Amino acid sequence: MNNETRTPTSPIGLEVITARALEPDEIRALGSDDEIYVPDSDFSGPILIPARRKLDTDNDRRFGPDDSPKAAVRTVYHVETHVPFGQIYVADPNGQKMALMGNSGTRMRMTLFVPGMSDDEAQERFRKAMRAEFGPGVVELWSLHTAPVRAVKWDLYEERTEWRSDGTRNGGSFCVVERILLKRGVHDGHQHHFHARQGWKIAKELHQVDETLSVEVL
Repeated sequence: MNNETRTPTSPIGLEVITARALEPDEIRALGSDDEIYVPDSDFSGPILIPARRKLDTDNDRRFGPDDSPKAAVRTVYHVETHVPFGQIYVADPNGQKMALMGNSGTRMRMTLFVPGMSDDEAQERFRKAMRAEFGPGVVELWSLHTAPVRAVKWDLYEERTEWRSDGTRNGGSFCVVERILLKRGVHDGHQHHFHARQGWKIAKELHQVDETLSVEVL
């Protein structure tokens, strides 16, 4: 099941593949080594990510009724989930064109023992050594387990809005009067927690490379 056609497309890391949805009997016949594609739950729309079938038929029955079963899968990003049978795809040159999520690198974690050094000194020297070897793009640490990182960047803002009249009989409407860039990142599987100040809210947007989003206040 590896006959696929890929072509580059979006600058945020998506490719286009030709794929078709598998029939229920084909899904049940899958092995754990067969590459399949399932929708990426972090994004709306038909964006696919590679996955493998988890051979757990009990979970198939537990997470979906007989007339709408779900298959247990493990995605390339080490996420285990249950996907409806109609949303499991395989590469097929005669299938439809669909967007496939790429990856922008590998996340690593590891345990490091350095005799005779404080935590801060050991971490700082290790960071310098990593950057000297791999360049300034290496930002954080560290695991013996590795996983691809989604090649989609996001921007996190803190916004303050005000209600202003739009001049109509109904009144109302609102506008963003101030926006501050808090953080940029990629979809790396880590959870990030931010709390907005009173009167503000958190807004998250995908980074579009053809827009300038580096200004701190709009």
